[in-house]
Formats: sequence, structure tokens, C-alpha cells
Amino acid sequence: MTNEPGPGPAGLEHLQAHHGDFANFRDAMIQSSAGRFGPIWWGVFDTYVHQAESVVDLGTGPGLLLPMLRARLPDAQITGVEVQPEMLEPATENAALAGATLLQANLEQPLPLPDGCADLVTCVMVFHELPHPPPLMAEMARLLKPGGRILLYDWLRRDLRNYLDEEQELTPGTLQHFREHCLFSLDDLEFLAERNGLRVLESVGRRGGRFAILALEKPA
Repeated sequence: MTNEPGPGPAGLEHLQAHHGDFANFRDAMIQSSAGRFGPIWWGVFDTYVHQAESVVDLGTGPGLLLPMLRARLPDAQITGVEVQPEMLEPATENAALAGATLLQANLEQPLPLPDGCADLVTCVMVFHELPHPPPLMAEMARLLKPGGRILLYDWLRRDLRNYLDEEQELTPGTLQHFREHCLFSLDDLEFLAERNGLRVLESVGRRGGRFAILALEKPA
């Protein structure tokens, strides 16, 4: 099932500027999924998610995580949230495969989901995508039941010397990507979580400190 509350052009315009060709970005997300959802991700998942009746995957993209979640949580109600039109076709197929709900909604706006509706919220390589990400942390906290958990996987701040490939030109577009990908340090993400009443259970660095997976909990 797909609900359409009106994604709003502003969010899509920002994503267009960030990704360029949505179809190419969709294909890149599909091709690189094994690197995101590998042993380290599932090690964190299995450590902190033992059961969940309801799961919300924010920015589900092509929906590849949805069947994987179903395999680990066979009885859970699973909802994927996505706004990019090019992502919705594969996401619809993967949601159907997983027996999940697909919600078309803009993460820049409050989601049409009730308070305390989720035992688990996943947010993979999405937080940095928003023009103003902090409200999404508050939204994740709102969606969680007391005792619920968040798995947040995202870019971390690093210096320009380490961000650029050796032969990569520093164009305006590259610099904008640098600003977005390197906005928050690990301490910043933990601070934003704590500021919204969430407890940091663990932070796991990935790929030489370029990324991190955070396991967060809403205290019971």
C-alpha cells in the first residue's frame, strides 16, 4: 500500500541537486547495498534488536532492506518511507516481497504516523540528505515506543584532504557534497540523539571513520 501525503517540491529539488540523475543514484544504491548491509551492520542489528512488533525504515530507497528485515522479524509490521519517484518502483516491489507497507512521504515534514508506533526505526545513509537534518532525529524519537531502538547509519565529518579522491576536481557540486556528507562528527550525532532524549547504546565506526552506525534507545 502506498500513501501520498504530498512530498512537496522543496525536498525533491534538494535531492535532485544532491544526486543529479535519480535513476543513476537508484542504480548505485542497489549495486552498493551489500557494502551497507554486511556483517558489521547485521552484527549491530543482532546485538540490539531481539524482537520488534513494528519497524519503520526511513528513506528506504529501493527498499532492499525491507525483505532483509522480514527475514529477521517474520511477524513484525514493517513500513518503508520514501519520496524519490525513481526509488518507488523497486521499493514497491520489495515492499510487496516483504509484506511491508510503503509510505510516500517527505522526511523534511512530520510523518503521518502516530507517536510511539515503532519498536525499531532504521535510517541508513539518509540523515545527511536533508537540508536541515536535526528535526529528523526528533521525529525518530517521536515514532519510538519507550524502550524502542534506532539504528542510524550515516556519514561522519572529515577534512577535505581525506574526502577528495586524488584526482577529483573541487567543483561547486563536489564542495556541496562535502558540506552535506561531512556536516556532523560522531560526537555531534550522539549529542543530537541525547538532546532528543535518546540513549546512545553503541557507536561503531566504519571504513576508517568515514561512517558510523549508532544504536540508540528511547528510555522506557
